[in-house]
Amino acid sequence: MRVLAATIANAFVRASGVLREIAFAGAFGAGPEADALNAALRVPNLFRDVFAEGAFAHAFIPVFARSAAERGDAEGWRFLNAALFWLTCGSGVVALSAVLFPSAWVTVVASGFPPEKAALAASLVQVSTPFLVGLALASAIGASLTVKGRVVTAVAAPAMVNATVLLACLLPGPLWTTLGVAPIVGIAIATTLGGFGSVATQLPTLWGAGWRPSLVLRHPDLSTLLTFVLPALTGIIAVQASNLVDLQLAARLGDGAVSHVTYALRVIQLPMHLFAGSVAAAALATTASAVAEGRLDDGRRSAVTSIGLVAFLVAPVSIGLFFRADDAVRLLFQRGAFSATDTAAVGAIVVVYALGGVAMALHRLLVPTLYAWGDARSPLGASLAVLALRVPFSIVVATPAHLGVLGIALAHTLASTAEVALLFALLDRRAGGLARPVVADVLRTCAASLVMAASLFSLSRAPLLVAAVVAGLVYGAAAWLVGSPHVASVAERVSRRLGRP
Repeated sequence: MRVLAATIANAFVRASGVLREIAFAGAFGAGPEADALNAALRVPNLFRDVFAEGAFAHAFIPVFARSAAERGDAEGWRFLNAALFWLTCGSGVVALSAVLFPSAWVTVVASGFPPEKAALAASLVQVSTPFLVGLALASAIGASLTVKGRVVTAVAAPAMVNATVLLACLLPGPLWTTLGVAPIVGIAIATTLGGFGSVATQLPTLWGAGWRPSLVLRHPDLSTLLTFVLPALTGIIAVQASNLVDLQLAARLGDGAVSHVTYALRVIQLPMHLFAGSVAAAALATTASAVAEGRLDDGRRSAVTSIGLVAFLVAPVSIGLFFRADDAVRLLFQRGAFSATDTAAVGAIVVVYALGGVAMALHRLLVPTLYAWGDARSPLGASLAVLALRVPFSIVVATPAHLGVLGIALAHTLASTAEVALLFALLDRRAGGLARPVVADVLRTCAASLVMAASLFSLSRAPLLVAAVVAGLVYGAAAWLVGSPHVASVAERVSRRLGRP
């Protein structure tokens, strides 16, 4: 029930995110302004794993769960207040540096921009980077609410960012001119306001759960949190170094390249956020609590179920995007400033990303699961090993003389697949007893996916909606025939949610 409720809330957030992307694409397309904003937003996103989502949230959940379980809720809330104080300080320093030295940050993320585009990106960095502070606070609060079983509120909070940006995209250009603000700067302002709005939407639920604000500078669990985050910091640096290489390469490929890669990632990340994000949010709380309380068998069962469920849900979407990428991009974005040429460029990138769609989704689950099992070092080793291969490969293939932006996507796909294989092997060694049930489950999903792929190939000329419905039914039937446990599980959860016997 918790997973299904989180999935529904997450679906709402992602739907609003899709609407935001549609509105932005229609207003700005893949031109220089879109490139500049996408590069500027990379600055707060560089620190997202450190202060907000990713490593911090994954580490915070088991530490908070253990603190509340061993010393009571009051001590857990004191730990949260201490974390909020230091998060504000750390993210605030980054935001202040971006306000004072925006051009330096543009050099870090997109030194290949021509002067005019670089100047625009610098102004956007100043406005959008304070978003990191709101995001950091919202993430810590959301992680606490997840442990307390208030998953829906935590998952739904990011809708505030989507709502403010969507509204800003829909405002007419003359209104922005009257306000003395360029429309693209208005989008950056809306992003920052949305980050702090996501904090405000969670405070009533947090108060209802028993939290009360107080100034706490020291707490014994802060050192425990750091033992998780600091080893992961090198891994975060490794991941962000790869992302920076991708962005720097795209910035040198002319107008539109940065935006084309960004739009393609938005398309392929939709199923990951929709399914992997919600499953991870709910399953991680269950796994972390089980491990903290010594119920290791329950922790293993939760890990096996969540890994299999993510693969089961993401595989058909990835296959669909592989076969019908252009149609999906056309449906989502091709209007206003987003041209047919942009559709073809983004669609080609989506095809390459789709090959690693399941791996990208599982990565979002496996890293926090390892954290829940008390292992913060293994993800670091996996990231560094893959980074050593990915960066030189990207530099070679992502050039105009070779694959260009397709090389960026290919390097990302291969790296994600290799890293997920390493992470699962490490998790199996840590928890034990995962390999056999997970492999059996994934093989069933692969069998059903092959049948679905054949149906999509035969429906290549059918309208997108018809092909999606038919292929989905074929996938469900094939999964049922091969004995996938997730068909009955999903149907049962949906039935219970609808109040049916």
